[in-house]
Amino acid sequence: IWQVAQADDKSVILEWNNGRGQVFNRTFILNGNTYALKITDAVTNTTANTFELSPFAQVHRIGIPSNKDNNGFLPGAGSRMFSGAEGYVDGDFTRAKFKKLDKKGPQQVTGEGGWWGLTGGYFLTALVANDDVPATYQFRSTPRAGGNVLSLIHISEPTRRAPISY
Repeated sequence: IWQVAQADDKSVILEWNNGRGQVFNRTFILNGNTYALKITDAVTNTTANTFELSPFAQVHRIGIPSNKDNNGFLPGAGSRMFSGAEGYVDGDFTRAKFKKLDKKGPQQVTGEGGWWGLTGGYFLTALVANDDVPATYQFRSTPRAGGNVLSLIHISEPTRRAPISY
């Protein structure tokens, strides 16, 4: 369904036309000097009518990393690195180790702006919200053979998209 609309050595733009007048673009930008990958979404409304959509994103990780080796990275004797879910929304910082998600069940926060992510070793995978749009973030762990699925889910409040004027 998605087609490559544009590509070069640092970015790719995928496009999907839903056949009802809305065109969805997903842009992947790779920073060649790091492991950073930025993904952004955009929607263009080519109809004469306003429509409503609720932005939704999710990240999944299979298996809980071992605290013993910090996911294969050994920063030094006695060092401890945090592995878990963490986020900053509406001025509040929240953090939960992966194993606590198994015991406590899903954790949820609603607010405007901020970010939530899954960390392990030196890496963070984060979902970053628009500053002025209310959103709900949820961390959860789902049992599965071969390792639990750790999920980070982001759902924004519905927004209205007006037609594009040319």
